[in-house]
Amino acid sequence: MKLLIATSFRPFGISKNNDLYQLMFLNSLKNFDCDLTICATQFDDSGVESILRESGLRYIYNNISKNYLPIGKKYSNHKIFFTALQEFCKFENNYDFFIYSCSDILLPSNLKIRLHCFSCSIGFQ
Repeated sequence: MKLLIATSFRPFGISKNNDLYQLMFLNSLKNFDCDLTICATQFDDSGVESILRESGLRYIYNNISKNYLPIGKKYSNHKIFFTALQEFCKFENNYDFFIYSCSDILLPSNLKIRLHCFSCSIGFQ
């Protein structure tokens, strides 16, 4: 099973609580026994790419300058989603699932089983 997880992270090194939750999210991804890629779209946020590199997880890193955002905005859900969707639709990638998620949750350990059951129920195997 090949998963693409679209997300964005808050800057690292500014808030210990944010760092903790985001690291817990990354660690929860390590529990999946599947071909998983994180598509992280950032907006000049510090420390993110180095944390992704250190995580050992496969990732695609995209940075969009805050200069391309409306005045007063720190991020754009539209740009996060669209950037990852473009990656998902590339023919050579052949992903099975596209997951759009914030980076401060824990993905359930049975997610892979649930996705497999779902794909079987709709005729994909």
